[in-house]
Parts: sequence; C-alpha cells; structure tokens
Amino acid sequence: MPNSPDKDDIDEHSFVKAANFLFRNNDLENAAKILNYVKEKYFLLEDGVILLGKIYQSKKYSHYNLEKAKEIFEDAYDFFNSAEAANYLGLLFHSGKESIDWFQKAANLGSKVAYYNLAYQELSGYNKTYDIEKAKKWLEMAGEEHDGQQHIRLLTLFDSRKKINELIE
Repeated sequence: MPNSPDKDDIDEHSFVKAANFLFRNNDLENAAKILNYVKEKYFLLEDGVILLGKIYQSKKYSHYNLEKAKEIFEDAYDFFNSAEAANYLGLLFHSGKESIDWFQKAANLGSKVAYYNLAYQELSGYNKTYDIEKAKKWLEMAGEEHDGQQHIRLLTLFDSRKKINELIE
C-alpha cells in the first residue's frame, strides 16, 4: 500500500478544491480551517480568497462575520483585481450607491453576473430609481450565456408588479 501523501506534497490548488468540496457540502468549519492553513503556509490564490470570504459571510459558519468577509473581498479585489470579489462586495452592501459602485467595478472587469445585479438594482427600485431602459441595457450586457434562470426571476419580479410590458417594449 502506498504511503499517504505528506501535506507538504499537496499544492494550494488541491487544498482549495478540497475546501470548495467541503463548502458545497456545508462543512464550513473544515473548509475555513483548510483555507486558513493554506493562507498561512503558502499563498492563497484568488479562488481560495473568494471562498474564504463566502464562508465568513455565511450565517452557517460559527465565526460568521460580515465585516471580516468585506475585508477579505476588499483584499481580493485590491490584490487580484477580482471581478468576483467586487460583485460580492456589491451584494454585501445590498443596495445604494456603494452597492452600485461595486457592481459597476465588477462589470467593468467583465463580470456578467454584475450586469445582472445592476439590472436587478434598477428594476427593484433599491436605489430609489426605476429605470427600465438602464435595466434593459444591463441585461443585454449580461448576455444570453448568463444563467437564464436569473432572467426568469427578473421577469417574475416584473410580472408581479405588472410592469412586464415596459420591459419587453
């Protein structure tokens, strides 16, 4: 039987994949332990940093801390110029100018989901505006390859407000 690998022989990508598997299976405690180990021992790559931020923003995590999640996402944005981190920061702010600013940064870096989030902000009136034309522009920029389910959710939002005709005109 071959010897079990020494943890020093495992690269950071493998650790992050293992942490991601644990995260998807709701074992946030062990996922965080792995990521914090990699952060101290090696260099945590962008996907690992993002995952660590997602863990800290999850209420299922015993060390749930939105301020820590925000700090992690800001570090990822600053260090990696990460569109995904910028999008998560927009989600943390939920609405308002800071939220829009972060979604815009993410969109400028090529995030299709950020365009969707910008459209959602316009359509839901979170920013005290309700700009159908802007929302249409953001949805077009999100592109058809983006998750079709999200477009359906937006249509449902409109249908519930009887504004569907405005969206499709």
